[in-house]
Parts: sequence; C-alpha cells; structure tokens
Amino acid sequence: MKNTVISYGLILTLCVVNFCCKQRNEETAPIPSCRIVRVVLKSSSTRDRPIRDEETIRVGGKDVKVSFYKESFYTYDPQGRLIREKDRVVTGDSTVVGYVYSPGLVLKQTTSYSRQLGTQVFNDSIVLNTQGLAESKFYQQKVKYDSEGYLTQQTVQTSYGQYIGQVVNGNLIKEYKELDWLYIYNYSYDLTRAGQPPIHIFLGKGSRNLLMHEAIERTDFNRPLVYSTDYSYKFDEEGRVKRKIAHSEKRTGWPYDAKVHTVVFDYEYDCSSSSLHFKLPPKNAEQF
Repeated sequence: MKNTVISYGLILTLCVVNFCCKQRNEETAPIPSCRIVRVVLKSSSTRDRPIRDEETIRVGGKDVKVSFYKESFYTYDPQGRLIREKDRVVTGDSTVVGYVYSPGLVLKQTTSYSRQLGTQVFNDSIVLNTQGLAESKFYQQKVKYDSEGYLTQQTVQTSYGQYIGQVVNGNLIKEYKELDWLYIYNYSYDLTRAGQPPIHIFLGKGSRNLLMHEAIERTDFNRPLVYSTDYSYKFDEEGRVKRKIAHSEKRTGWPYDAKVHTVVFDYEYDCSSSSLHFKLPPKNAEQF
C-alpha cells in the first residue's frame, strides 16, 4: 500500500472541484442484503504466541489444534457501505480503518496500535470507476466488472510482461502475481453454492460461487506446484457460511516459512437494513 502525504482536507477539496467541473455519471456499488459484521479468526496453534480459545478440528483426516488469533468488527453506513473496521490480535495490538466516500474516490485512514511501535497512522486513497467500484486491486491488478458487480476481467503488468487472468461467470479461475517470482494462482469453486457477501463492496462482489480449492504454481519450465489450499464450510439455517476452514500445505519452494497451516473463520451477519449502521458489537468485545 502506497501511503500518501496529502491531507484528507486537500483531497476532498480537489474531489469537490473536479466533480463540479466535470459531472460524473456514477452509480452506487451493489449492496448485499446481509452484511458480515464480525469475523473471528483462529489459526494453527504455535508456541510463539499466546494460546486462547483453543479447539481441535478434523481436517484432511487429521486432528488439528487451532486457537484465537484475530477478531474483526465491521460497521456500515445507512447505504450499506463499510465505514469502519476494527481488528484486534491475540497479542493485544489492534488496527482501526476508517473509510470516507466521495465521487470517484474512497479515502482510507489506517491507525495501528502496537505495544512495540506505538501508534502509527497511514492515509491512502482508492480510485473508483463510474460503477463505484475500484479500478485496480492488489498487486496493481486492473479490473472490470459486470452490471452486478462481479469480476469480468483482471489484468496485471509485471516485469515479465502483461498477464490476463481467466474469469468464468463471475469466478476468477486463474490469476498471476509477481512476488519473488511470477506465480500462477488457480481456483476451483462449488457451483451449487453462492459466494459470500463482500465486506469491502468497492472491491466488487468477489466470486459468484464458493471457493473450494486454490493451487499456486511457479512459472518455471516445469511449473511446479508450490502451495495448495482446500476450503470447507459449515452453514447456518439460512444457508449462509458460518464457518470457513482453509487448510494449506506447502509443496516446494515459496513460501519458505509455510509447511502445513490451518485457518478457521467464524462469521456473524446482520440482515436488518435498518441496523446496518447502528448495531454495535458486544461491550466486552469492543474494549481493545
């Protein structure tokens, strides 16, 4: 993320001037009927962090111990747009991210609270297209969407050249990322299940269907498989995902610090449009 040194006031002033001089025919990004308001993340228990709320789950035919790592809360405005997210990790460090929306732009301010580094503030901005969706995503990926907000095209410029991802019916099947090398990410989905509602709606709707498998290949001569992840889900009575389990295994090469790793995501939803903005997390959970 490239930090900016331009103040929010100056950016907003420029946006207003630009909007007045050149009217934008901008739509509002599609809003899901139910929003994710809380996510609890557990990961494989390790000795290098405190063990809290540990449980044993069955993954890949083996028992795996996972414990609390991070808790996230999300607050939305009356239009259903994310305006605040707050994370707290098991060490006690926390991060608060605020979003301010204006025509063609999202202003993002990240405040990090760390016991070792103290308080740090970072400002950033996200350029939106006329649909109210981001023009680019992570790793400088240029993207396009359909009228529903699903991805239709993804292009990335790397030092190895330009690469175009493969998108089928709103599902990203293949993409390219340049890290220490150029890698190919391949995805497969459960076409009988709808994808999860997005939290950051300005990034589009995500996949149309539920992600089931991810495989990372290195673009060598023989394209070795370096990492793979399998996803499994549990659903509530309405068919929404209440738990997602991601189990990853290192095959060879990058990432060097990863061997076998399991991450669990537990989700809480709010489907009342009148309380998207006003519903607060439990008091004891908000005291970071």
